[in-house]
Amino acid sequence: MLAIASYVFLFLGSIKIRKGFDELLNQGKNVKNGKIGSDLYLFSLILILYEFADLYYRIFSYSTSCSLSWNGSLLDPYLFAVFLIGSIFVGSGFYNLGKELNEITLKIGEILIAIPFLNLVGFILVFIGLSS
Repeated sequence: MLAIASYVFLFLGSIKIRKGFDELLNQGKNVKNGKIGSDLYLFSLILILYEFADLYYRIFSYSTSCSLSWNGSLLDPYLFAVFLIGSIFVGSGFYNLGKELNEITLKIGEILIAIPFLNLVGFILVFIGLSS
């Protein structure tokens, strides 16, 4: 249940980030990479939803021809690659924004967003940098 809630928050947050980059693009800021990255985020989240639906079908299917073991999918390596590339592009968008606003916290947050297991800390630093 916690995984579903975190997925919903991640999906809604990605939509908000995309809308924010759209607004910044309309104001003439150089954040096109961030918009592309947020689109890749959303695409990878849709693929994750497909993976969950496939797993749910395999586990709870009452068909005898369906195996109950799940060994992953062929999409898993590509899904990780799309999510990682999206993360790098979102971080690049925040870096360009930090460069235009001359905010060092945004630049540091961008570097941490691009690192897969430190991206939560990066997003917190971006939030702090945008708040100031």
